[in-house]
Amino acid sequence: MKKFFKILSIAILIFVAVLIILPNAFKGKIIQIVKQEMNKTLNARVDFSGASLGFFRSFPDFKLRLKQLTIVGNLPFEADTLAFIPSLDLTFDFRSIFRGSPYEINKIVLNQPVIKLLVLEDGAYNWDILLPEEQTPPEADKTQDQTGQIVLNMNKLLIDHGSFIYDDREMDFTLRLFNIKGKSKGELSETISVFNSEATADNIQIVYEGVTYLDGIKPAYLGQFEVDFDKDYYTMRNNKLFLNDLAIDVEGGFGFVDDDIIMDIGFESKDKSFRKLLSLVPAIYSRNFGKVQAEGEFALKGFVKGLYGEKTMPGFGLEIAVNNARFKYSNLPESMENIMFNLLVSNKTGNLDATFVKLGQFNFVLAGNPFRSAFTLSNPISDPDITASFEGTIDLSSISKVVPLQPEEIPKGILKFDMRFSGKNSSITKKSYNEILAGGSLLINNMFYQPPGFQLPVFLQEMQTKFTPSRLELSKISATIGESNIEASGNVDNYLAYFFDNELLIASFALQSELLNLNEMLAAMRNNQEPKPVADTVAVSLPELPERLNLSINANVGKILFQDYVLNNTKAILSYKNQVIGFSPLSAEMLGGNVEIIGTYDASEKNFASADLSFKIANFVISQAYEAVGLFKRVAPVAEKTKGVFSTNLKLKGKLDAAFNPVYETMQGGGMLQSSKISIESVNVMSVLAKLLGSDDYKSLKADGIDFAFQFLNGKVFQEPFSFNWGGTNTTISGYVGFDRQIDLTLNFQIPYSKFGAAANQAIQKLASEAAMKGIALNTENGLIVKAKLTGALTNPKISLDYQSAAANIKNEIQQVVMQELDKQKAEAMKKVSEEAQKLLDDARQKGDELILKANQLADKLRSEAITTSQKAIAEADVRAARLEEEGKKKGPLAEAAARQTAQKIRTEALKAAQKIIAETDAKANAIVDQANSQAGELMRKAQEQVDKLQ
Repeated sequence: MKKFFKILSIAILIFVAVLIILPNAFKGKIIQIVKQEMNKTLNARVDFSGASLGFFRSFPDFKLRLKQLTIVGNLPFEADTLAFIPSLDLTFDFRSIFRGSPYEINKIVLNQPVIKLLVLEDGAYNWDILLPEEQTPPEADKTQDQTGQIVLNMNKLLIDHGSFIYDDREMDFTLRLFNIKGKSKGELSETISVFNSEATADNIQIVYEGVTYLDGIKPAYLGQFEVDFDKDYYTMRNNKLFLNDLAIDVEGGFGFVDDDIIMDIGFESKDKSFRKLLSLVPAIYSRNFGKVQAEGEFALKGFVKGLYGEKTMPGFGLEIAVNNARFKYSNLPESMENIMFNLLVSNKTGNLDATFVKLGQFNFVLAGNPFRSAFTLSNPISDPDITASFEGTIDLSSISKVVPLQPEEIPKGILKFDMRFSGKNSSITKKSYNEILAGGSLLINNMFYQPPGFQLPVFLQEMQTKFTPSRLELSKISATIGESNIEASGNVDNYLAYFFDNELLIASFALQSELLNLNEMLAAMRNNQEPKPVADTVAVSLPELPERLNLSINANVGKILFQDYVLNNTKAILSYKNQVIGFSPLSAEMLGGNVEIIGTYDASEKNFASADLSFKIANFVISQAYEAVGLFKRVAPVAEKTKGVFSTNLKLKGKLDAAFNPVYETMQGGGMLQSSKISIESVNVMSVLAKLLGSDDYKSLKADGIDFAFQFLNGKVFQEPFSFNWGGTNTTISGYVGFDRQIDLTLNFQIPYSKFGAAANQAIQKLASEAAMKGIALNTENGLIVKAKLTGALTNPKISLDYQSAAANIKNEIQQVVMQELDKQKAEAMKKVSEEAQKLLDDARQKGDELILKANQLADKLRSEAITTSQKAIAEADVRAARLEEEGKKKGPLAEAAARQTAQKIRTEALKAAQKIIAETDAKANAIVDQANSQAGELMRKAQEQVDKLQ
């Protein structure tokens, strides 16, 4: 017995060893065969990071696992991955491994595959990767026995957690399936094979021309495919397609005729319960669908029959009918009643122009408000003939009484439709408006709207729209967007030709606003999600402006907030055409003065924009302009420490980058600049110049004004020579400042000898006599002409002096005689003045900061109290209005209508009162802060006057 167990143990060890050794023995050969087969049949780049072979889990067969498998097409799809499969399992028949070619695959498992089918605008598609038979390497047949051959004898295909994307850019159509799980079982034969398949996905999403038609739908499939390989035809038997709770039976088949597809498919829903159809509405299906009480029946059937190819389309049809249906959530007070829906889509020939669409009716009663609509379309290609009508009232707030919504999801607003249209595209093209019926109105009241991707709610207090065949009249638009408010009216002409015939849309508006907070609006456009990394090679482009639009706007805005700018009393006449915005003009009060802009912003060129603008600026405060205008910070940092105002006439032309900033090297133009009295102090360059020139008078600049011309060219600002008085010296400056912050400036100083003090003057007189004896004439009245050269970096330039006469040498001798005494006197005076001046400025700054801090605290408190008071008033008014409406309902329809109007008035007045409280409080708070800032500025001004007297 011991011997038996010993032999048995040895046998088991040998068997296990064989199980371990065999996969390693065949691994290299099988991987080589797989690669060869892929290369023989695919015109694509196929790669995988690793492979393993074993048969413990697939015994007795061998299982090959390919890791990180990718399939990438060639031009023009070299940057698009057709398939990415983290793990692909191929199970080979045990006998075929030992027998040799052909090697049989009887099972395939795809783990987390991502398949992306892409069609480009020119019709090219990325799954065209099979090599034509004529391109198969001829040596493949000759060496078949050596290289091996793989054949599919597959009886099982499994997909786990897959994703599928079909992106057709030629049709502007996208289909996505998420988290696909599926399996297919069957037996392959040389003629006819039958597969039983089933699959599910968490969501199907269909988007066509930017409109989402399906989303939030869970699809499933169950059925049988019969494949006739000789006829290349696929027959569907007992196929069912599930969309949420709706089951659709699909029968028929399809096959391939050369490059075309022959189709004969019919589908129908045999379950007539309206509740099943209702499950297709994601907003209802995802919200306690089990509590929905539904009544009524529906019918759905359709077909696709004919040849589909590059030049042919099959016939198709769809019928959906809902008759007198209703639904209601058991825990909600209202319902949707009298739902009538009749849709017919018919095309029997495959000629798209023969398509006929008829929405006989789409009617319902929502929380007591009826709505009716109808639509027909014929000849959609040659001459679309459309009839449509919309009539009724929709109270958006009543939706929350029909469908369970979270408080933040509840819409508000009342929409009243009375719209009709009937006509042909040819009549629109000819502008034969007598052949077109287009009329009615759309009224919107008190609607809150949260646009997608925009973090601020839009409150549309009122919009009145009327239609005629030639014009859309917006008689009134009143809206609030965050802090901003807008009142507008205008007309839109040629709107039918714009929508139906791709013609130009012509519109004109008058716009008024008390406040436009563009900073708040731009911040609201930012995505709250983490930004996705963008490759360095991806160019950031300017947003494309709409085409086919001719727009004019006459705007009057009390205050505009944009970046660090505050524009008051803005008036603008704007035009837009061919992606060019015109200003003619735009005027505003800002930076302590006024600005007027005339010119154009042109975005018609792809990937960049350009501006051609003329500015007329009057009395801008220099220090404020430095803080707000990037151009000043770039070429005139000294403006930060300059007191005074300036005016300029400026013409600017150049390109803008993707962030709307000027591309400085492209800028051309120039103008004239004039300033009032200005003073500049505490600038390092001036201190260095003063030391080199030997006089503290050059440490600061006080001028009655400057007036000079400048020009933009090749990324530089060139200054024509101009003169001014600096420290009692006639000074001339010329040169350029580059946008790269490099400078080349020349300053000519005519320095009187008196600048060197009494001792220096006596020495100069003596030396002048000695110089005269040597034949050197020295004019002691005119002084010396000294040229200062500033080059290099704008913030820390290299400074050099050049004395233009022989008198420069005399100045050096004079300096040597009196330098010690002058240095001693200057050092003592500078120390005393600097200490006293700094103390005065520090004390004034501290007191001013304290004033501003207290003012801001008080202002914040006032604003907070005003918001609380306003919210309370609105809430109380809403309660009163709701109570009044409920009482009106009890007294009959007339009392209900009167109560609704009174309630609306209460809400409107409460909102206006709340806005008034907030506006008045905000003005009061701003006044407190402004007064504190003014007092702080006055303290600094007085301190500066004392400092000036010390100097």
